[in-house]
Formats: sequence, C-alpha cells, structure tokens
Amino acid sequence: MANIELGELNLRQGKNDVAFDIFFELAQFELSADAQFALMKMCSDGLLKTDQAESLMTWLNRESGRGNGYADYNVGLIHEQGVIGGKPDYKKAVEFYTKAIKEEVHDAFCNLGNIYITGVGAAQGVLRDVDKGAELLAKGAELGSRQAAYTLGSHYGKGEIIQADYRKAFFYLTL
Repeated sequence: MANIELGELNLRQGKNDVAFDIFFELAQFELSADAQFALMKMCSDGLLKTDQAESLMTWLNRESGRGNGYADYNVGLIHEQGVIGGKPDYKKAVEFYTKAIKEEVHDAFCNLGNIYITGVGAAQGVLRDVDKGAELLAKGAELGSRQAAYTLGSHYGKGEIIQADYRKAFFYLTL
C-alpha cells in the first residue's frame, strides 16, 4: 500500500495523529502534492492539534521562502480561512496568493480574485475592486483553473456582484 493511501486509511479510521505524521513526512521529504492537499484538508477541517498546525505553518513558511508556489497558496489559504489565530487575515492572504501567482499556481487567481470581488477584506484594508477581481478570475480560468472558471461563471450567473451575463456564465461554467 502506498504511503498516501496509508495516511488516508488512518484518517478514515480517526487516527488523525498517525495520518498527520504520514502526510507531513510525504510533504516534507517527497514534496507530495497529495500529502499537502491532505494536510490542508485536515487543517481546514479542524483535525490538527495546535503543535501540528504550528509545525505545518513553519514548514510552509520555509517552503514559501524557497519559492514553492504551492506553499504560498496554502499559507494564503490558512490566512484567508483564519485556521490559525481564529480569524481571517486577508492582507496576509493577498500577500501569499500574489506570491503564488508569480510562481504559476493558477488556483491562486481564484482566491485572490474572489477576495477583491466580494470585498471581504475591506475592514483590513483590502478594498473591494470588482473589476480587478473579475480580471484575476478570468486570467486564472484562461490558464486552466477550473476553480477560477467556476467562480467567475457563478458570479455572472447570479448577477449579484457582477452584472448578470448568461452567455459569459455559460462559457465559464462549461470550461
């Protein structure tokens, strides 16, 4: 059984500490994208102990300093969701998503664009900019981010923040 499968098996059985150790080792030493995804899911789901979350952040920050765009993306996600510290830090999220974009992590366009479109970070100095957000989402979609395409298509379809445009909604939602 491959190590990632062993980690997933332990996670399904509620052996979160064992799963964390397996995923963390794979992430650190093999730079496994699957292991990094599993760790971020565990983090988002509140399954990590404080020391595990701190270890993960320390490692991600070290990888971020080495130009690892996926680490930048994940640090941005942690800040956006407020996983560590209990409340979102949109300024930090924007900083790390911007770095991830420079490292060609296309899904970062989605998260950054959505912060600008929705204005969720306005109270922290990240002002709402619908045009900039839409441009970021469109660029991410153009580069192959299904997440960005879906998000932009949904905004066009709902017509709440961006004026409804069903042709554009259909286009982005079917990418």
